[in-house]
Amino acid sequence: MNEQMNQNLAWLLIRASLPAKHVLMKQAELHDLTIVQFLTLCLLEKDQELPMNGLAPLLNCDPSYVTGIVDRLVTLELMERHECPTDRRAKIIRLTTKGLELRAAIMRELAEMQQKPLENLTAAELETLTRLLVKSFSPPPKTT
Repeated sequence: MNEQMNQNLAWLLIRASLPAKHVLMKQAELHDLTIVQFLTLCLLEKDQELPMNGLAPLLNCDPSYVTGIVDRLVTLELMERHECPTDRRAKIIRLTTKGLELRAAIMRELAEMQQKPLENLTAAELETLTRLLVKSFSPPPKTT
């Protein structure tokens, strides 16, 4: 890889994520899901409810696309959707037990394969990288 690419953080993140992408694509195919439907399962945590319109920015897609994603996951009983108690126009989604079990299986497989692209890093370096990536996806601190 040339020096210019070695200095491009976006490219390095993409390159490091390719093995995980292949695992996700394989697992999505095994469960007859699109990669975006599969990613949606991974984005929701246990006991987390999310307004449907909150998925669009997470998936970087048009809000109109979210309905089809959720419809498929609800049909497969991986997700449930209900009205928001404070705004009947809004729909709230959450994973079902079946969806949580599939999500857990995905995370186990990803944990097993993560060693390959990161095997040259020490435990301390892996810890630092993990902390920085978590921080990069966390909401900014509130200022008063």
